[in-house]
Amino acid sequence: MTNFLYVNPDLYEAVYPDPPHRRGRMCEATFRRYLGRLPRNVLDLGCGTGREIQYLSSLGIACTGVDPSSAMINLARARAQASFHICPMQDLNLDIRFEGLLVLGNVLSHLVHPRDLEYGFEVIRKHAAHGAIVLVGALNYGALLMSSRMSTPSNIEVVDAAGDRLVGETSFCVDIKSQQSIRRRNWRRGDDIVATDRSVHRMLFPEELCHRLRQHGADILDVADNQEFAPSDFNGEEIYVVARF
Repeated sequence: MTNFLYVNPDLYEAVYPDPPHRRGRMCEATFRRYLGRLPRNVLDLGCGTGREIQYLSSLGIACTGVDPSSAMINLARARAQASFHICPMQDLNLDIRFEGLLVLGNVLSHLVHPRDLEYGFEVIRKHAAHGAIVLVGALNYGALLMSSRMSTPSNIEVVDAAGDRLVGETSFCVDIKSQQSIRRRNWRRGDDIVATDRSVHRMLFPEELCHRLRQHGADILDVADNQEFAPSDFNGEEIYVVARF
């Protein structure tokens, strides 16, 4: 997998803004609702630039972040007092149990091979304390497949630190049999291609996420397609699953 934004975290944050800590506040609300209090410690699997860790750390929670991108972790370390590890989530092996776990940002979909996906859920189970609350987020591939988003090429635009305009020309190919989406993105500065991304994602659906969590000993508490966990028709861009171990 290649991803231009993962080695340029400042551009990543420009393309995927989160004002004002909207996702961090969702995490806080989820823990308060289902744990009944804030967790003493939180493990963020696929923490990226550490935005959720920054917010949760400000509440006094001891946070640990994991991400395979050293560039993302470097930015996370600059913004939050927390413990960080550079490694794929399926390789994590800490001798710590956490009261709260976050697996957001479509992290599980990066585990394309069935073996790696199984390892990923085993890592969640292994690091969850008894009674821990786990919040899993993923793209809502069911809704995306029913829309035109994955069948129609699109562009995203961002301005870099030098003031240059970059355009990411994006297209998708879907392999239904293997439950994979293949995204190709050419990054252009003017007429020049400065980078080409190719990433493969496993398309995960709500019931599969719930089933795998149950297989590893969790109880499902809630499933939604919005950060407010409001009733809906499940056409939102992302799905969220709350589980208790």
